[in-house]
Amino acid sequence: MKKSIKLISLTLALLMIFALCACGQKESAADTGKATVKIGIVEPLSGFAAAYGIPEANAMKLAIEHVNGEDGFQVGDTMVKFEAVSYDAPDVKESVNATNKLVDRDEVQIIGGWCHPSGFLAAREDNTDEELLWMVGTAAVMQITGSGYDNVFRVRPPGLFTIDCVPRYMYETLGVRNLALIGIFADESYNASAEALQEGFEALGGKICCKETFSSSDTDLYTQVTSVLASEPDAIFVLGTVEQAAFIHKQAKELGYTGIRSGSLISTPCRKADCTPSEIYLEGVYDFRPVEGSIEVLGEKAKAFHDEYVAKFGEEPNPNAIYGYEQIIALAAAMQQAGTYEDMSAIKDALRALPVPEDCVNGYAPVDGGFMFDKCGQAYTYNCAFQFVSGDWKYIEELPSDPDAFTQKLIDYNG
Repeated sequence: MKKSIKLISLTLALLMIFALCACGQKESAADTGKATVKIGIVEPLSGFAAAYGIPEANAMKLAIEHVNGEDGFQVGDTMVKFEAVSYDAPDVKESVNATNKLVDRDEVQIIGGWCHPSGFLAAREDNTDEELLWMVGTAAVMQITGSGYDNVFRVRPPGLFTIDCVPRYMYETLGVRNLALIGIFADESYNASAEALQEGFEALGGKICCKETFSSSDTDLYTQVTSVLASEPDAIFVLGTVEQAAFIHKQAKELGYTGIRSGSLISTPCRKADCTPSEIYLEGVYDFRPVEGSIEVLGEKAKAFHDEYVAKFGEEPNPNAIYGYEQIIALAAAMQQAGTYEDMSAIKDALRALPVPEDCVNGYAPVDGGFMFDKCGQAYTYNCAFQFVSGDWKYIEELPSDPDAFTQKLIDYNG
C-alpha cells in the first residue's frame, strides 16, 4: 500500500513538473499567430565613417517602427515584427566580426545596413551561406551587385550609374568643351568614375585638358589646384571626399577661377553648407546625385520621412539615411508577397519580382517590366542635377538614365 501511495505521489510530482515546464515554454508562431524576425544592422557607428553609418542605421530602426506598428505586419496567417540587432563596424575587420556575431551568436538570417563597401565585400566573402539574405544601402561600388551573388539586394544605384549621365549634361547643357578632373585616382571606385566620365565626355567630342590626383589623407592641395587652373578648363570635376572637394572648390574660387565647378559634395553628412568651409565659395557649384530623399523632388513622402527622423533623432537625416529606410520597406513587402517570413529562398524570389512598394520614399525607376530590383538584385533611383544656390542645394532637373542598359553592364562586369 505504501509503495502504491509513493508511486502515485511520484507520478503526480512528475506531472506537475511537466505542467510547469510547459507553462514556461515559449509558444510558437503557429500557436500565437505572432513572430519576431531579427534584422542585423552592420554600420560604422564610430570612427571617420560614423557620419554616414549612424543616419543609415537610424533610418533602418525608424522603418522597423513604421512596418511594425502596434501589432506587426501580416505575413500569411502570422503577424510579424522586426527586431533590430546592431553592431558597430568602423572598418573591414570589424565588419566581418560583426557579421559573424550576427550569424553565429544571434542566429540572424537577414543582414542589412552597409555604407562601407569594402566591409560588405569582405563579410560576404567570409559568409557564403546562400540562406543568408543581404540588404545593402549606400555602398555604391560595382562589385556589390556585379559579382553574381543571388542573395544580395541593393537599394542605392552604383556610383557609375550616375556618372554615366554626367558627360552629356556637362557637354550639351552646360556647354563644357575642356574638362579638368581632380580626384583620388589611386582609389578603385573614384578612378573607375573618372575613367567613365572621361570616356563619355570624349565620345561626345569634349577634351580632358588636365587630370590631377591626390590621396585621401592630403590636406594641402594647392599644387594640384594651381595645375588644374593653369590648363584653363571650362569646368572642373572633383572626385574625392566631401571635405577635400569643399576645400578644392574654395581654393579654386580664391585663386580667381570663374568657370564651372562640380562634384563630390551632396554626399556630405549634411546637405547644408555648414559642413563646408564657407557658403560663399560654394555658390554655383553643381553636383550630380541620385534623388536621395530630396523633399524638393519627391514631395510629401520625403517630407514625412524627414520630419519623423528629426522628431525621433533630433537632427537632420543625411542623404544616406533614406537607403536604410528603403531596405526595411522592401524587405517587409517581399515577405508579404512571398507569404513567408522564414523561407529565405522564397523571400529572395519575391524581392526579384517585387513592384516598387507604395511605402518607399525614393523615386525608383522600375526595371525588367516594372520591378524594384533587376536580375542582379539592383534597384535604381532617378538621377538628378543639383546646384548650390543661396546656402542650399537646389534641384535643377532629372538626368536621362537607362536602368535596363545598366543591368547589362553589371552582368558584363561579372563576366
